[in-house]
Amino acid sequence: MTRYEKDPEYLEQINKQKCPYCQCPLHKPYSMKRQCTTCDFEHYGNPELTAYKVIEPDISYSFSIKNCVECSTTLIYERDEKELVCPKCGLLHTGPPICGVVYPFGSHTNSNFILLK
Repeated sequence: MTRYEKDPEYLEQINKQKCPYCQCPLHKPYSMKRQCTTCDFEHYGNPELTAYKVIEPDISYSFSIKNCVECSTTLIYERDEKELVCPKCGLLHTGPPICGVVYPFGSHTNSNFILLK
């Protein structure tokens, strides 16, 4: 289940009519829309109701594969992509079960992946 918490810095920037990402002024073409004059940021609706950020739980992962089969470098886990890759040669070892993607050592649902909480 995804959890959220209020983001006071984001809300403060919006209320000051500044972009929360690049600090440039926000343009208000009509009452419910704010858009940045520099980047592609757009905000619709009441900022009080939308100023939340996702809380990601701290999860540690353990894999039966520790080193790359090609170059023997220690593998790293990329949290954003949820994939186990070699930082040296770039070989992708395992990842989430995605339709059409075949990982050389299986997906996270196989025995190569153990979730520790």
